[in-house]
Amino acid sequence: MRRYRYVRKNRRYIITSALLVAIALMLLFGILFANRSVDVFENYYGDFKLLTIKEVFQYGLKTYTVQFPIFGRPRLIGFDSFRNRYTLYFENGRLTVEVGNRKIEDPEKQYERLYTLALINIVEKNAPVEVVPAEQKLLFEYVPNGKFTLLRNGGKDFVVYSGNRQDGKFVEIWFTVERARDSSFKVKVEKASLDGKILSDKELSALLSEIYKKSFNEDLVTLIKSAYLNEIKDYTLGEFAQKFADARWYVKDEAGKLVELVIADSIRLEGSKEPTTVTITLGLKLETIGQASLQYVVVNNEEIQKEKLQNFVVYLFAKQFRDFHEKESLRIVELIRNGVIQSHNVKINDLFNTIFKDQSWEVEFTPDGANVTFRGTLLGSESPTRILFVYNGKTALIQQVVSNNNVVSSKTFLNEALNRYEKLRTQSEVKASEEELVERVKQTKLVRTSPHKDNQAAFESFLNKIVWTGKLEDKTVTVSGIGTYAGKALNFEFIFDVSTVTPVLKTVRVNDQTVDETVIDYIIGKIFLVPNYEYGMLEYVKNYVVATKTLREVFGENVWTVDVKRDLVVLKTGKLSGAFRVELDGSVRCVQLAYDGRNVIDQLGELVRALESGKTIAEFFESTTIGTTPQVPQVQQTPKVPQLPKNSTDTQVGGTDKSKPETDQKNGKAPESTNIEYGQF
Repeated sequence: MRRYRYVRKNRRYIITSALLVAIALMLLFGILFANRSVDVFENYYGDFKLLTIKEVFQYGLKTYTVQFPIFGRPRLIGFDSFRNRYTLYFENGRLTVEVGNRKIEDPEKQYERLYTLALINIVEKNAPVEVVPAEQKLLFEYVPNGKFTLLRNGGKDFVVYSGNRQDGKFVEIWFTVERARDSSFKVKVEKASLDGKILSDKELSALLSEIYKKSFNEDLVTLIKSAYLNEIKDYTLGEFAQKFADARWYVKDEAGKLVELVIADSIRLEGSKEPTTVTITLGLKLETIGQASLQYVVVNNEEIQKEKLQNFVVYLFAKQFRDFHEKESLRIVELIRNGVIQSHNVKINDLFNTIFKDQSWEVEFTPDGANVTFRGTLLGSESPTRILFVYNGKTALIQQVVSNNNVVSSKTFLNEALNRYEKLRTQSEVKASEEELVERVKQTKLVRTSPHKDNQAAFESFLNKIVWTGKLEDKTVTVSGIGTYAGKALNFEFIFDVSTVTPVLKTVRVNDQTVDETVIDYIIGKIFLVPNYEYGMLEYVKNYVVATKTLREVFGENVWTVDVKRDLVVLKTGKLSGAFRVELDGSVRCVQLAYDGRNVIDQLGELVRALESGKTIAEFFESTTIGTTPQVPQVQQTPKVPQLPKNSTDTQVGGTDKSKPETDQKNGKAPESTNIEYGQF
């Protein structure tokens, strides 16, 4: 009996031990399997090669954890600042992402969003290595209310921070994130731009020093040369200085960032009838990267009064740059036109358009401001009239009025002009009828220098099935019909404002679509046979930007022509030929591009970038491997279009010159306005 009981006890012990060993082995294998499964989170996913999957949760979310059951799929679980729950795991080898309890239909897109947040958080919390030790919050003080975006280009990820700094200039900084040896991350600055201009290495270094409050050792003169002066944003000070053969730069006060530019120029001094060659010293202070201020001007050892500094420098720039002269002239003329005669609440523009015909404006810049001459013929009396305005940079005064070769006082002229204005307005309102309105438009000529007899002859040469419609209540006349543009038959509408004596083209619509001003200028020039009417469209296309430079800069200056029959801008350089069309809304489309007879229109973007990087056209197309690029962008930011030659047109649109510069409102400041009362406004 004892031996039998001993045997039963031994068997029970063996069975129990075997069960314990089996359970332990199962636990061990489960843990090993789970650890191997968790390793998947230490890998990169797809094209997102900078951060591992776990690091995306670590840096992209507020908190995260890894959960792995003994038997089941390991999961990454994280929470953002709003306590939204994110779960990531792999199901049959495919990425799965859940937000809350909802499975995301496009997990790759959600992962990309988390990846972007992770990189932005890294940049947001770490100053670039170029300025370490420094705090990244200084960037947000320099550019408040900016925004982060992620751009992926050439296999690299760029975190871009952009916004307007306190002086209104638009700053854009491209950061990269790199992994250090200790697996931490460091931030570097790849490049930066100021108002769209890519900064040089020296300018970038100075900008970072300014942002992160570091001392910089860059050449002060170089920084001043690349800066703009006050509100003159068309040309840098370096470009201005290049206009003078003997321009000299001196560092006046390095600590105060003050530089002197010394030039020699021929100017007409106050009280002198003839120009005199003088030595001019401009005291320039670097206020911030890309922006300088004028501290003083000395002419032949005599300092200019502070209130006259802006007028003097505008005078110098207007002498050297024709387009600046035209732009500033238009601004001053527009300021005068918008002047209001307070006693009658009548704008100068309305007054002149009502009582004068054959109007013209001429602006002559002086060191003290500008002399603005208006010429026109009084309706009814047919008296030629000349009015001289003197503009001092803030206000304009009527200096002299000569009517029918007789000098009259400004007060007398304004009284007579207002009486004539009221009389003509009354007569116009009483006698107006739709037929009369139509006849007025037909018999006048929109472009005074056109060889066509009148508007009727001009429009009938362009439109088929032409219809003239007058609306008395709106005081408009619409000329409609079928015409062609870029090889297409389209429905055109030309709407004239006839509320004044001289009809003014108010709106052009094609297929019920508003038309861009460049296309309007081209169509009007074509209808009225204006010399060089294609010039504006040619320059518009040449200034189009595909990548970072204009087509003019990429392909050259003298390789462009306009096919006026097809309304296309044609490119021809060597074996490369192409054609561009300006759409009705102002966008530019490449409709043809061929190299050596081969259609390469889908490679325009890559070609442009290759040329910008220094390659030639032949090197690009004759290389062994050429990648494909997306279709050329169809919509562009409206480029800066040079004005038509001054003698090319005399068209009035909306009662003002269509080639006027951008308004001050558009530049971010209140528009200039003024009032007029007997000669002053």
